[in-house]
Amino acid sequence: MTISSGFGSKYGRKIRRKYDNVTQGYKFKKLVCPFCGMKKVTREASGIYECLYCKKKFAGGAYEVETRIGKTIRSSMAKKNVKELEVFLEEETKIEDKGEKEEKAEKEEKVDKKEKKQKKEKAKESEE
Repeated sequence: MTISSGFGSKYGRKIRRKYDNVTQGYKFKKLVCPFCGMKKVTREASGIYECLYCKKKFAGGAYEVETRIGKTIRSSMAKKNVKELEVFLEEETKIEDKGEKEEKAEKEEKVDKKEKKQKKEKAKESEE
């Protein structure tokens, strides 16, 4: 018994089979949330889904959580974000490197000053 058996002989065989294929795809299949990765997604309306785990509502395809175009856009955005993150981290490490170099230079100056004072003190003691 198929899902479209409620239609009887109406609408034609092809349309009823297409309807069966589509509805079996989303009614009995566990849908995965693109945000949290849990299999707790329910279809609320055509293209509107809600994750029961993370409580997020999001738009997708009429019968799919994510369409092919949506997947490609999401992956390209992720790649772009990764590149931006890499650039940001490189800049941050350069700033940290500059800061570390400045700190080292300051420490070396302090050490040099202390050594000079000690040498002067020793020279005064030896003269006396």
